Amino acid sequence: MLQRSRIVLAWLLMGVMVLPFGGIVAPVLPQWQFLPALLAGNLLVIAVIAILTLLLGRIYCSVLCPLGISQDFVFWLAKRRKKNRRKFAFRRERRIMRYSILILTGLAFLAGLSGLLGLVDPYSVFGRLVHDGLGLPAAYGWNALVGFNESHGWIPALSKTDILWPPLAAMALAGAYFVVLAVLAWRYGRAYCHTFCPVGTLLGAISRFSLFRPVIDGSSCVHCGACEKTCRSSCIDVAHGFVDTSRCVDCFDCVAVCPKGALTFSRAFPVKGPEKTPSGEGLSRREMLVTTAVAVGTVAAGLARSQTVVPALLGTGKGKKKILPPGAVSADAFVQRCTACHLCVSRCPSGVLSPAVLENGTLQMGQPYMDFSKGYCVYNCNFCSQACPAGAIRPLDLAVKEQTKIGIARYAQFHCLIARDGIVCGNCARHCPVQAITLVENRDGRSYPHVDGARCIGCGSCEYHCPAKPAAISVSPLPKA
Repeated sequence: MLQRSRIVLAWLLMGVMVLPFGGIVAPVLPQWQFLPALLAGNLLVIAVIAILTLLLGRIYCSVLCPLGISQDFVFWLAKRRKKNRRKFAFRRERRIMRYSILILTGLAFLAGLSGLLGLVDPYSVFGRLVHDGLGLPAAYGWNALVGFNESHGWIPALSKTDILWPPLAAMALAGAYFVVLAVLAWRYGRAYCHTFCPVGTLLGAISRFSLFRPVIDGSSCVHCGACEKTCRSSCIDVAHGFVDTSRCVDCFDCVAVCPKGALTFSRAFPVKGPEKTPSGEGLSRREMLVTTAVAVGTVAAGLARSQTVVPALLGTGKGKKKILPPGAVSADAFVQRCTACHLCVSRCPSGVLSPAVLENGTLQMGQPYMDFSKGYCVYNCNFCSQACPAGAIRPLDLAVKEQTKIGIARYAQFHCLIARDGIVCGNCARHCPVQAITLVENRDGRSYPHVDGARCIGCGSCEYHCPAKPAAISVSPLPKA
């Protein structure tokens, strides 16, 4: 019952987390992901996850983490093949690797380098897999389905979606992640979760003290090894009756396969001394306390930080200034909090938000930037501010967003078609949503665009619709106050 309930709940929540990338449901559950909640300073979410971990262990990893659930699906496919019915065995904890990755990500977190955090954060990796890897084939598949529906006249309300190609570099990175994670899950189950994932290691440090955990009853256990062979985290040592709860992700497969009911998920006091096993596994009580203290200290320090420790590395304030989406407080705050999950990119209806390759610098690779050659900020849209789970783009009401100034349009007359070729255009004025651009007659009898800087909000509609190459009107960042 535990196993089946966990699977049903996990896939229900998985669907709720995937659908926001298609704009079908509101992005609520992404705000309950650990790292985005930590960056957003959401103490309620952090407290709930910590309490659940203390009570039940790493239930977050098996029910709420979409990347973990995705690996379970790959592992399930692997088990369907008769030639690939893998049997697992207890493996030693790769302690140095686990805590080295945790320490490095903790230092990056304290330094405000959230772009580096996004390379290993499970939700951010999942978001890039969905948007950059699966978004394009999903869009083509949906349009094919709509076309088939239209030919038969079944559901008249369905409409095709615009095909927006992500940058090839973003697609390649998503493909590399997919191959690596799929191979790991196919062959080794939850290897990424119990060795490489910093969120898993952090929660694992807390779950060593969990109140409820998988417990082996030595008086009933017949040492058949069924639980050890089915453990996708390779954390059950049948020979010594030990379950490494820091790596256990509460899948409950071991409870389901035990023929004697000797392995149960029940209340138990922390076992003493897994370090005494011949495998040398586990941490001493002192090491457990120190590890947990370091983990909690890192979280507390991260919540308390307000400015980046190494602003020079971020490149903000140097070179070309960025135009930020409405709701972004500052360039520094945006860089510190954005983990490049690409949920805002997927929700942008015009495609003006695009994953950066090197446009923002190497340390900000993957974070979105506004590319007015691909789209513009739609006047009556606030989807990106409602989607961001990490607080990089704060929520804005639509009325507030419509008045938010993110840039200012600059007119270069020598590029304009009317000055260069005598062609009367007026596209910029026609598409300006706030009527900040008007056509003013010059002494030569021609009407040229004029930008009212007080009314312009920098949405980029004028730049996007300008037919001149290069554009005669473009959006520049706001000068610093």
